[in-house]
Amino acid sequence: MQSRLPADVTLRDLGWHRLKDIETPEHIYQLVAADLDEQFPPLRSLGARTSLPLTLTPLVGRADDLGRLRTEIQQPGVRLVTLTGTGGVGKTRLALAAAS
Repeated sequence: MQSRLPADVTLRDLGWHRLKDIETPEHIYQLVAADLDEQFPPLRSLGARTSLPLTLTPLVGRADDLGRLRTEIQQPGVRLVTLTGTGGVGKTRLALAAAS
C-alpha cells in the first residue's frame, strides 16, 4: 500500500477496529503528510471499554420496547428520554441495552 503513495506521505497503522454497521474488524490506517493534522482523539471501536455495567443475562421479551426506544433517541433534537414504570419492571435494564 505504501508504495503507491507519494514520497512525502506515509501511513500510520492504527490497528484493527470494529466499526458501526460493519460485521468484521477493519484494519485502520491514518494518512500522514506535512499539511495534515496528526492529532486526533483515539478511535472508539465497538466492544471497547465503556463505563456501562456488564450485563450477565440477555434481554428477553423486550425487543419491541428496545426498538421503540432506539427509534426515539435517534430522532434529531431528542436529547432526553424518560422511562417510567413501577419498580422492578426493567427500566434500567432496557436503558442499558439501548445504550450499549
